[in-house]
Amino acid sequence: MADMNSIFESLQLIVEQLKDMQPFLPTYAHLIVSALIPIYTGAHASLSRPSSAARAEKKPKAETDFEDEEEEDEGKDTGSKMEGLEPSDALMFPLMAGLKLGSLYLIIKWLKDPSNINKILSFYFSQMGLFFAGALLRDRLKVLRSYILPTTYSSGGHQWKVNQSKRIVAAIESEKGSDTATSIEPKSPLPGFFGAIPLPVTIRNSLWGLRAVAYQKVHLRIKALKSFKAKVRFDMLDVTAAVAALIAVTYFAFFAKPWWLTNLL
Repeated sequence: MADMNSIFESLQLIVEQLKDMQPFLPTYAHLIVSALIPIYTGAHASLSRPSSAARAEKKPKAETDFEDEEEEDEGKDTGSKMEGLEPSDALMFPLMAGLKLGSLYLIIKWLKDPSNINKILSFYFSQMGLFFAGALLRDRLKVLRSYILPTTYSSGGHQWKVNQSKRIVAAIESEKGSDTATSIEPKSPLPGFFGAIPLPVTIRNSLWGLRAVAYQKVHLRIKALKSFKAKVRFDMLDVTAAVAALIAVTYFAFFAKPWWLTNLL
């Protein structure tokens, strides 16, 4: 009987602890998920194509007849070695971390006012957050664009390619020993089942125009004096991501600092 009483007391204690922890469960879940996602993403990215992998073979000219302008840079092998960790990094990381923490401690002791260091750190994280938030939003927008307005997709047992300049969708049928391409009647650039929906001409033209804007690239060449030359290429998604990141950083620096925006930046 005494054993049963001790078991009930233990269960009651566990229930009370769970009740006390209930308000913090969303926070704990968020911490676990936010830790697992970058670990999984980094591990998957490092295994998907190791730095020792051979270069991809260039496609023959016949296979690139249906390539659009927006695909000219996709899948291009730059020949640069992929970044990766080396044994020396295991030594450098703790040394650099200790050096930075020690320097930060000396700066705090020298300033004698934590508010000043808070301003410096806020400015630093705002600048870095602008870069990282812009890159994150740009990548997410490009993934969304690839699903809604893709350049290629598979449907009905065929692979389809979208030709923006001609505003048509072409089906590439692959057979043994031969490749044939068949053009179909121009429809909307939406993929799969949605592309077969008979939309009005106005809506279809609007979708083609939206796709043209989404894939439009702008080349900016800068020349200063005779020695400095720079060439920048960007598209509408880069501009949208930069503006959204600037708004987020401005709100974070001057108005409020919600937890989700802190994690984003």
